[in-house]
Amino acid sequence: MCGEQLGEVMSLVIRVVNFIVARALHDRQFKALLDEVGNAYRPLSAGCQEGRCSAVSRLA
Repeated sequence: MCGEQLGEVMSLVIRVVNFIVARALHDRQFKALLDEVGNAYRPLSAGCQEGRCSAVSRLA
């Protein structure tokens, strides 16, 4: 059950990140925001299972 919810959350996160990355200005602003809060930016593949798995492993 928890895995299902995590999968749904990761799917939403991937869609949001890909939406931002698809627009270059927003991507630069997004990277600047992440730098400000001290997070590393790692692009995610759109709809890629491998991208989801690696993103989930980074969270663990």
